[in-house]
Amino acid sequence: MLHPTRLVRLIALACAVALAATACGDDTAGDLPAGGGDVPITSRAVAAVAFEHVPLTSDAGATWTGRDDTPGTVGADLRYDADGEYDGDLLSVVVAPADGDAPACEPDDPQCEAREVDGGTLLLAWDEVAPEEDPGYVAVAMDRGDEVVSVLLAGDEITGDPREQDLRFSVETLEELAQDERLGLTTSQAVVDAGEELEDWTGGEQDPTRFDRVPATDTATSHAYFLTRGGYLDYTQPVPSQVRDELGPGAIGSRFTQDGRPALVVDVLVVEGRPAWLRGDPCADGRFGSCQRAGEGRRGPLYLMWRPGPESSGGVVWAVGLRRDETVAVRMSGFEVPASLTEVKSDIEWSVIVSRVLSSGRLGTTTTREVVDFVLQTEE
Repeated sequence: MLHPTRLVRLIALACAVALAATACGDDTAGDLPAGGGDVPITSRAVAAVAFEHVPLTSDAGATWTGRDDTPGTVGADLRYDADGEYDGDLLSVVVAPADGDAPACEPDDPQCEAREVDGGTLLLAWDEVAPEEDPGYVAVAMDRGDEVVSVLLAGDEITGDPREQDLRFSVETLEELAQDERLGLTTSQAVVDAGEELEDWTGGEQDPTRFDRVPATDTATSHAYFLTRGGYLDYTQPVPSQVRDELGPGAIGSRFTQDGRPALVVDVLVVEGRPAWLRGDPCADGRFGSCQRAGEGRRGPLYLMWRPGPESSGGVVWAVGLRRDETVAVRMSGFEVPASLTEVKSDIEWSVIVSRVLSSGRLGTTTTREVVDFVLQTEE
């Protein structure tokens, strides 16, 4: 396969997520203005260019990008033929700055080819179907030296050389799209305007500042928990925590109820530095009936402290992460806390709290802007 690049990231994403889609028409968008220019391209503009090569679809949105993607990456995902049971096919078109690791085939890889074309190097790679697991994919990358255009098709079963198969979109079409001069980090204003005129756009634009570090807020501590914990649970809307003072002056935190067995009242708390009762050996303080140093997280030692019994008798569990310059904690109450360590860990899903929440960079006195801006979706 290819060396690690944005193309490989795109392939991994396509193979890992469901391809939600909506049926589409059979007509392309028509004549689009020429490229060239110094206007930053948008996801909608990427889609507008793509629709010059492939049929219009009513389900098109911005390609998701994460921390591992090169800053400035912009793309559009076009989805086809969902039927309620099948999620649909994906055509993803992405423009990214070159990051110094140019797309390249591994030596003697029979499923990857590269050739020189006008303007750069064109690569074709594919992965064949894994029965009952993955249909495979076809990917094309146009490396222009300072930027890379990646095109990925996922949905058709790839049973061999895709150039010899009847796919939704031919390899020739994918290569023509990847080489379209209107696809670049910058393009013409006319191309951007054409993107703004697209109908049925479902996915907005990626915000390049969403990973900027900003001061955390009370509510952001819960947001960090929701976004990091994962899984499928129902939560109440967070409110400022009533026990922030237990971590001392300047502590922030919020409280919510988490459905489950048992249902839990959860306080997520953060403070700069370390409270007096957590200095030295935290288990020597004696304020809880049980305490254990429960491991070493990615950011520092982790402690589990609990007082058995119902909440009316003080039953509570604290999971604490001690970092170099701050303390993070998840406090759980509202249920009858068992006496045994094994049962406590089971009730609070300790492995999830340790591996995700307490070790997450989202939880702290600073966080990312996307965490602060997160909105918990509720049903009417």
